[in-house]
Amino acid sequence: TSPQRGYNLLHLSLEHTKDYLHTTCISKMISTSEFKQWNVNNNSLVISELSAYYKPVQSSGVALKYVLNGSEVYCFDNQRYTVPQQHFLLTNCTNIGKVEIESNQKVLGVCINLSTNILAEVSASILNPNSAIPDVDITNFLISEALPEQIINASQSATGHYLQSIGNTFLHNKLVQFNVDEIFVHIAEKVVVEFMPLYKHLHNLKLAKLITQKLIYKKLAKAKSIIENEHQQTLNVQLLATEVGLSLYHFIRLFKKCYNTTPMQMLVKCRMEYAKKQLQLKNISPFDIASNCGYADVQSFSKAFKKYTHTCPTAYKNSNFGQVN
Repeated sequence: TSPQRGYNLLHLSLEHTKDYLHTTCISKMISTSEFKQWNVNNNSLVISELSAYYKPVQSSGVALKYVLNGSEVYCFDNQRYTVPQQHFLLTNCTNIGKVEIESNQKVLGVCINLSTNILAEVSASILNPNSAIPDVDITNFLISEALPEQIINASQSATGHYLQSIGNTFLHNKLVQFNVDEIFVHIAEKVVVEFMPLYKHLHNLKLAKLITQKLIYKKLAKAKSIIENEHQQTLNVQLLATEVGLSLYHFIRLFKKCYNTTPMQMLVKCRMEYAKKQLQLKNISPFDIASNCGYADVQSFSKAFKKYTHTCPTAYKNSNFGQVN
């Protein structure tokens, strides 16, 4: 399979996804009152409906643990990961721990384990041999201790959208028979492409100790999340460094190594892109836009906006939103 064909497969729409989610199942399914499980060549799809569950857990390969409603708690290495509804936990076979579910209502979860073999086959078919990092071994990374565990909002993730489609399909028809062979291939494609940047970010840090690399990445990812989700607040680089427990110097240096941009550059970009959307709204004053973007006054906002877009906010608003750029 050519790299281009791999990318074409990856970008199947949800309508196409629905087509094969409803095709005849080609694997043996294990079914109980609480679980439905499909297993094919060391890949597994498990859909659970549980209100109370306390069991040890060890994933195989790469694991995606998605919660459609309610919440699930996973414990690895004395750390608790509470997965709320419409989110999923990314983890792998290196983590041994336990799962806890306690709810007055059934918690619907979707767990997919992807084997080393399918990840290797998929990555070989879609990776560009002319990449800036041609020797990337994404498969080994995904199943190694280097992979940082993380909870991801499904609505902001291509992998998450796919997990949502599986959960919603089951919710609307609990007798559905999934074509799991195709499900495993398509979700493996999404995982490889979506988390390739994660490998590159960690690779950029070039830290000797694995445990240090994971810890630093989690701190930087937390700062990045704050910037992306709270840029309307009064933020500065010192505040971010303090929030993630790094000195100002090390925070700026490591953040730039990881993301190829400084924290302030990322913050300004988030604010200015948000400001562009605000300027498309009617009946909103320049002061409100400045305030909504985290600036104390209109003058500071206008200066930053002009530096970023090469035009002032008023001219941008009157120019069919950016045609002057």
